Amino acid sequence: MLLKFLCEKLTRDNTPKRYQAEGGNLETRTLNDAEFSRELHKKLLEEVYEVIEAKSQDDLVAELADVQEVIHAIAKINSIKLSDIESSRLQKVAERGSFSQRLYSTIGTIPENTHLGLYIQADPHHYPLIHDAPLNHTLETNTGAWKRFFGELRNDILNTLPEYVVSVMHIGTTTLQKAPAQPIVDMVAAVTSLLDFDLHSKALMKHGWLARGENKIANRRFFVKLDTHNGKEVAHLHCFEHTDAHIKKFVQFTNMLKENSELREEYTHLRESTLKEASATPTSYQATKTAFIEKTLS
Repeated sequence: MLLKFLCEKLTRDNTPKRYQAEGGNLETRTLNDAEFSRELHKKLLEEVYEVIEAKSQDDLVAELADVQEVIHAIAKINSIKLSDIESSRLQKVAERGSFSQRLYSTIGTIPENTHLGLYIQADPHHYPLIHDAPLNHTLETNTGAWKRFFGELRNDILNTLPEYVVSVMHIGTTTLQKAPAQPIVDMVAAVTSLLDFDLHSKALMKHGWLARGENKIANRRFFVKLDTHNGKEVAHLHCFEHTDAHIKKFVQFTNMLKENSELREEYTHLRESTLKEASATPTSYQATKTAFIEKTLS
């Protein structure tokens, strides 16, 4: 029985002959310049994803070769010499360095009127600007609204990234019935892998989540949601790979607060006294809480 299937993609020159050799047929047409350029770009993305998904050294070599072949084709259709590409690569290495030190950038600052500042402002899609929300200096009593809000946010996150988010859990003092808390719902999300999540997390931003990078914890992806009326933070989302030990720590500390009244009182007193300090900032407040949690779990 013959299989009939849809291809709809750029194809190597000898592929139709391979089908004929096995008793099949591959319908093709010749692309014009504009179509060919578009399909080469799509093919490049396809091959890059296959590089990412390569399971062995041999697979990786083969997929990198495919990427290089597409690059050759894109250069040719645009009348670019491969030697010019290599010259440009070497020039960038001389000016900016390579990737040999494995540096991973987190948060940057730059004067807005400098060359780099103007470059970053011109590309907000790749370099989202961060405007820190003011610190909320009050603790409020749990009325049940936080649990309902968490449920709404959880469902929205799971519906937005169903393939990449394994679970979303409510953590922190907004889960407690008998302890005051800042009116910010904290959640931890377990994701399939940081690579998959990073490639698709921009979907969360379309739902009002603001990316804050690792925010002092390696391999975390931290997001905040703001109140559209007053600009205050109303939710935090901590995303880790599902095997990351930080997930267990967040859940463990939350459970300890639920079960230990003395610990709840101590933690409440710490937060209240810190928030009363005139010099308190979101960064210093978070650092104080983090130190307490680490000490408690140690």
